[in-house]
Amino acid sequence: MKARILVVEDEDLIRRGLVDALAHREYAAHGVADGETAVQQAKAGGWDLILLDVMLPRLDGFSACRRIRDLGLGTPILMLTAKDAEDDKVRGLEAGADDYLTKPFGLKELIARVEALLRRARGHAARPAVLRLHGAEIDLGRRVAIHAGREEPLTDREIDLLCYLHERADRVVTRNELLQAVWGYAAGVQSRTADIHLVKLRKKIGPDAVETVRGKGYRARPA
Repeated sequence: MKARILVVEDEDLIRRGLVDALAHREYAAHGVADGETAVQQAKAGGWDLILLDVMLPRLDGFSACRRIRDLGLGTPILMLTAKDAEDDKVRGLEAGADDYLTKPFGLKELIARVEALLRRARGHAARPAVLRLHGAEIDLGRRVAIHAGREEPLTDREIDLLCYLHERADRVVTRNELLQAVWGYAAGVQSRTADIHLVKLRKKIGPDAVETVRGKGYRARPA
């Protein structure tokens, strides 16, 4: 079955170009032009991935992303932005995006990011049903974290991150290793992406499930 991809871009030429390029790679792509429609489409369900531009009419990409996550949807979201400022990348990740791509970008890079996100989403089926961490349970089937009697929805990227750490709980995992394994970054790339995700994750799973080892990286604390 073809993966279904929602393309959210207000510029007609870019939107049509992205839809055509994805269709050429045998994805079932559909385009919409504003953030409100994107949220409605996401709520209707059936999407395997959302490409979400930041600068949108009616509702900007950051707000649309946050509303999609507030609906409890874990659909992978790749944000497309013309802004290269670190603060904008942080805002996107904090809103719940799984990854971001800065314009202008090459088609090969876009397809590589799309395929990586889809592979990760498909890989979730082979994982155990529940991860048990100190103070939290991660229900992978329902894609939620359970902590202090509350349930919080998790994105695909957050699940990937927790699973990677949980599988290596016997050692410290460095930031660079996380960036390469979970985000697909090249070796040596410097980024705050992993730190930002973990700050947000701790609001969902509590402060004790993942330990920060100063100057080295992170270590999961199984229950």
